[in-house]
Amino acid sequence: VATFIIILPAVVLILMTALCIPLNQGFYHPWLAPMAKCVFLIQNWSMVEVFIIGVIVSLVKIADMATIELGISFWAYAGFAICFTVAISNLDRYQCWERIDALQRA
Repeated sequence: VATFIIILPAVVLILMTALCIPLNQGFYHPWLAPMAKCVFLIQNWSMVEVFIIGVIVSLVKIADMATIELGISFWAYAGFAICFTVAISNLDRYQCWERIDALQRA
């Protein structure tokens, strides 16, 4: 479970950062294409959104039976889920591949 909700999303964010920095600065590296393939493959396996929805549904159901206090871990993961979702939704595959091809030809 930790692999799909913590480790893979963290790896995706690290790889996205390492991919976007050279693309924005206009530097070509031979590892850009394999890294882009890896990012687009791994992002399908990260289950951040699914997990946070499951947690919220569970909290709503349990709230009738017990007193629930949301601690720092819930809010930290909720913030991480929002940031991860925004980062993934703003990464355009087509534009990324076009930029890699343009840098490779230059």
